[in-house]
Parts: sequence; C-alpha cells; structure tokens
Amino acid sequence: MMSCDILMRLGEILNNDFSYSPEINAKVINLLSMYSSKPSKCWIYPGTVKRNTGMDIIDVYKLLSELEQCGFVESWYEMCCGHCQRMMGQVRRFNELPETFECENCGETMQTLENTIKIYKALYDER
Repeated sequence: MMSCDILMRLGEILNNDFSYSPEINAKVINLLSMYSSKPSKCWIYPGTVKRNTGMDIIDVYKLLSELEQCGFVESWYEMCCGHCQRMMGQVRRFNELPETFECENCGETMQTLENTIKIYKALYDER
C-alpha cells in the first residue's frame, strides 16, 4: 500500500488534471498501489496502466510524468527485440541507449529507437 502522502498527491493530480470518473481514478490508485520500490514490484509499464484503467495512453504518460516530478517514480528506457519480443534490458538515461542492439535470444540486430519503450520505476515503499 502506498503511503498516505503519495495517495493524497495522486488523488489531487487525478482530480485536478484529468477528467476521468471516480471509478477510473479508483482503478488508477488501486493499480499504482500494487507497485513499490521492491525489485520484483518496481517496473510500471504505461501500457499496463492503460489496459487496467481505461485511461488514454497520452494521459497515462502525463500522469506518470507528473508523478516523476513529485519524486514518486523515475523514467527509464527498456529495449525490446522487435522480432521475438524479448526484453533486452533497461537504461536510466536516453543518451545511454546504443544506436543498435543485438538480441541475445534470436540474434537479430535492432534499431534501438524503434524498439524501445519508456517505462517507470516506482520509488515508493509499501506501507
């Protein structure tokens, strides 16, 4: 469970910056409360938030960006093989991305920018 401070700030952001129903806002809060800074629970995928809440993907990225500005999450980049869909690792900064990468699973060489998604790492602990 997220701390009261984070839950309160998340509620403020949802109510002030988005026009979703209370039901969708509750889904967002419930989903994000399942994440924490524990390694097995830290990676927040925008597509997962979209699928589980019904939010528009642009709003999902806007919400996660606002949470990053509050210090609750940080953005990362994850490389994924476009051929076999295997995740090839994460980097913290955009300028750390190589121009290309070779998939360890299928051996294909991929253009990094075409095969990278922005994900978020939860920085908050469970309470």
